Amino acid sequence: MTGAGEPRLIVHLNPLRLDIVNRRLRGVLPRVVCISLCSIVAACGSSQTGDTILRDSRVGASTNSNAPLRRTQESRASDGVIALVNGQPIRMDQILPALKEAAGAQAIEDAALDLVLAEDARRAGITITDAEIAAERTLFLESIYDAGLAGPNQSAEEVLLNVRRARGLGPVRFNALLKRSATLRALVSQDVLVTDEMIALAWEIEHGEKRGARIIATATLADAQRAIDDMRAGTDFSEVAVRRSTDVSAARGGIVEPISPLDPTYPQAVRTALTRLEPGESSPPLVVDNGYAIVQLTEIIPADGVTLNDSRTMIRRRVRLQEERRRMSELAERLRRRAQVTILDPALQFQNSSR
Repeated sequence: MTGAGEPRLIVHLNPLRLDIVNRRLRGVLPRVVCISLCSIVAACGSSQTGDTILRDSRVGASTNSNAPLRRTQESRASDGVIALVNGQPIRMDQILPALKEAAGAQAIEDAALDLVLAEDARRAGITITDAEIAAERTLFLESIYDAGLAGPNQSAEEVLLNVRRARGLGPVRFNALLKRSATLRALVSQDVLVTDEMIALAWEIEHGEKRGARIIATATLADAQRAIDDMRAGTDFSEVAVRRSTDVSAARGGIVEPISPLDPTYPQAVRTALTRLEPGESSPPLVVDNGYAIVQLTEIIPADGVTLNDSRTMIRRRVRLQEERRRMSELAERLRRRAQVTILDPALQFQNSSR
């Protein structure tokens, strides 16, 4: 169900990967470009910069009362002191070996990709502007709204900031990831072709008839059979899903976003089963990626009445972005393979060998 372009944030998904957020965010950026959901957001165009949004507001304030503290901190930093624990200094050279083991290999991988990507950009005469980097941020914010991650109580900016903090993405890595994405997009954009057939299929998937469904995903056939046995004994499908399903929808009793029979982001076996079931019926165990699935058809949802002519412009743009992302993923993977990296530092070699 997934390809090389899947973002790093959703690498560790359950077998079906049918959650609405994860499904809609598949392929937003190439795996090697985006470490996490928030890595596509830049400080460009924001009222706060990437330097300020991660900074503790208690440190470095501009008031005169904090000036001595700031001078003391700056003095210690110049001596290599990066933190204090109960007044005792911690120096960069003390934690550098641990930093290398924890994240050094990832930093090398990113730097290697940047080098080979820059070579291709130079040959193509491409120079990435601040406007193009800002555009990457805008595109990803749009994808967050489309996926339903941002609601009335939390904006897309807040969602991105929370994930960025959780992933430890400071201004340097953050901006590098954005530029990487913008460069890949510039390299592939001329090769993207959107046909009428692609637009028609996308319209049918979005606005055509759908199937409401519940899912139970299991790692083994034996686990799937146990779920079937529970239902035969009288336990409701939703209760079995909560108890036995490994899919992210388990907490919702297996409920997933309505599925179009034409949507290739879902397993063919699941889509076929849903077209053959009557509402309330469940399928036998189905073979899917990384395991098995049992599906229950809950309802048949008619087309929403939006015509192709009414939505053509929006759908064309969406299809083009999807094609760009697919080609960006393919290019990024080729560039990674082209980068012959020789690890010299023992700490980095340890992390690389454990992957």
